[in-house]
Amino acid sequence: MYAATNVIISARAILVFVLVSIWGLRLAYHIGIRHSKEDYRYVDMRNRWMEFGLSGYYLRAFVYVFMLQGVFSLIVNSASLFTVIFSSPGALIWLDYVGLAVWIFGFVFECVGDAQLK
Repeated sequence: MYAATNVIISARAILVFVLVSIWGLRLAYHIGIRHSKEDYRYVDMRNRWMEFGLSGYYLRAFVYVFMLQGVFSLIVNSASLFTVIFSSPGALIWLDYVGLAVWIFGFVFECVGDAQLK
């Protein structure tokens, strides 16, 4: 399989993409079902930050909400980014299957935890 740049997309990169996508969809579903209104923590932050005026609110929202989430996303996703960037084309090896087994265990663990929260 080739990307638009004529670079071969490895089976490992496809596997990582599928697993991360499944995890993201599960998380989005869980959050969407659990929250019917705005999270109380964001309401509290907005009320505290408005004490510094509108420009202070926008600055704090940009740094604490958007930039911090971007940094944490990069840290959390660094393993999958490394795998996709540095994977050589070829078939999956035994270590890929071990990683898949660990992912399945973690995914089931999160699903059970979500069910217990209900």
